[in-house]
Amino acid sequence: MKKANLKAGFRIDYIGIGLISLGLGSMQIVLDKGSARLVLVEIHVVFFVLMLVGIVAGILWELRQKEPVIDLRMLKERNFAVATGAMFFLGFVLYSSTVLIPQFLQQLLIHGATGGMALSPGGAVIMLHDAHCGNPGVQKVDTRASGHVWVPRVCVGAVCMAGWDLGLDYGHAVRARMLQTFGLGVSVYSDQRVAFAYVPKEKSNMGTGIINLARTWGRAWNCDGDDDAGTAARSSINRG
Repeated sequence: MKKANLKAGFRIDYIGIGLISLGLGSMQIVLDKGSARLVLVEIHVVFFVLMLVGIVAGILWELRQKEPVIDLRMLKERNFAVATGAMFFLGFVLYSSTVLIPQFLQQLLIHGATGGMALSPGGAVIMLHDAHCGNPGVQKVDTRASGHVWVPRVCVGAVCMAGWDLGLDYGHAVRARMLQTFGLGVSVYSDQRVAFAYVPKEKSNMGTGIINLARTWGRAWNCDGDDDAGTAARSSINRG
């Protein structure tokens, strides 16, 4: 009787896990190596097809399951869907700049190992802001107001990086990164409050997993890998 109850109450969506793993794993290979040197093109095409099959079939399968491994029906809730999309673009922009700034400073401006140190002050800014996210005064602030104040500041930092060229000063790169990360902690905190405002408590773990997946997926779409990052930086300078 106990075995029957355990079997009835504990179900694992093996097919959903397999399809999603196939799609996301193949996508990572395509994005990491698809724009590199033109070798083994046929293999890239195979992984691209596997990516499409895995993602499309995984979505269709998960939408039809009563207990899916990823409950995509949660995206019907408007606040949660918008917050998840925001985290996707946050992962895209933040991780892209994290990869490209050291590459740009080291390979094109010949700053050596100090190129990576340009990110350190920005990390300190994030740490200081994260320390205030749990402040009761911050929790009382309307999330819409905090988003309107902090999110544009993060965007301004990214816009400042758009005009970089080979005459860039090292100090300007450090200040631009600090400006980009200024308010990031509060922005993420506000995004999380908006996301789970109307999510039932029993689905909070599932919602957290979906948001983390969106952020990781955004990271996968940026310039990942040393060769690709250096190529992207050089192409940007050549077009300028």
